[in-house]
Amino acid sequence: SNSFCTLLAMAAPDASSSPLADNPRFVAKRRKRVLTLNARSLKDKIAGYDELSGQRGDVPEVVVEDEDPAACERDDPHEYWMWLARRIRDRYNDYDGFVILQGIDTMCNTASMLAFLFENLGKPVALTGAVSTVSASQSDWRRNFVLSVLYASGTLAGAGDTCEVVIVFAEQVFRGVRAILESTSAMQPFSSPKFPPLATMHGHRLIIEPGRYLRAPTGPLIAHLEVKLPEILLLTVTPSVSERAITQLVNNSRARALVLLAYGAGNVPFANPTVVRVAQQADARGMVVVVQTQVRRGSVELGVYYTSGPLSQFAVSAGDMTVEATVAKLKYLLGRQLWSKSDIKVLLQRSLRGELTEAPEVRSRL
Repeated sequence: SNSFCTLLAMAAPDASSSPLADNPRFVAKRRKRVLTLNARSLKDKIAGYDELSGQRGDVPEVVVEDEDPAACERDDPHEYWMWLARRIRDRYNDYDGFVILQGIDTMCNTASMLAFLFENLGKPVALTGAVSTVSASQSDWRRNFVLSVLYASGTLAGAGDTCEVVIVFAEQVFRGVRAILESTSAMQPFSSPKFPPLATMHGHRLIIEPGRYLRAPTGPLIAHLEVKLPEILLLTVTPSVSERAITQLVNNSRARALVLLAYGAGNVPFANPTVVRVAQQADARGMVVVVQTQVRRGSVELGVYYTSGPLSQFAVSAGDMTVEATVAKLKYLLGRQLWSKSDIKVLLQRSLRGELTEAPEVRSRL
């Protein structure tokens, strides 16, 4: 199973006398340990990894914090995301970085949601896992885990500049809000078609791509644990879409936003106005209507083609955001309950966590 659901954190070395102690990002505290409660097999494996041997001075100490199994198995992913955010916030000053292990199926969802829940994140939060089961002799688990630990701790040269949520998998580092899952079997199941990887391993070297990291924050970490994450409705546009079916779906939904997965650059069937009509009804009910695309590359550009013209009158473009980032961003913006609907539509077009390529004219509108 890929459902590891275990949080690991790399402890900083005890070096209060170091000249780095005045650096606010340098943690000069005693190495901390947390006993593993329900992942003893993982603890045994980690303890046997020579790459993370406690006898070596150039590797971090790995502290495994095990979570209550009931919390990990909850049906509501919102509870799981908040649990992760709370654990990281509570231990933020004690560690240099964090690694979250979980199944690959929802890794992009978790990475995107955590990215928005954290404001002024100044340390790496790395998600990783495995395509093969941990017990398999050919499993990719060990390599992915070790690289994630070294990356998140800043041990690898250049990795210490990371101030964001990332996915570390198969020797590549992706921005969490830009990654998508594109394979169920390939040893590299993730890609980032609209934004290149942040870093790639070449041999024993980590090649950092200059200018791709987010800037280091100037303020303290803020974890938005007060956010009540709302429901978001996704609707895939098809040629044979039923107006009755989708009308009932929208009218019976408690969702605060509607995400249309349209064709190409945001196009919908023109001869049959069903989708536009239902989207207008959703907008009139107060829902934020966002137009996404079903294609992996490119961006939504409403109004470029006449088939998206009607939507451009009331809906907002998702730009080049992933579906996972779009949903997470909507949950975050709506859940904070600070902005009007019109302001949220503008904020959706602004890059808050590096999730989209911002149009030049957007920033002046809010």
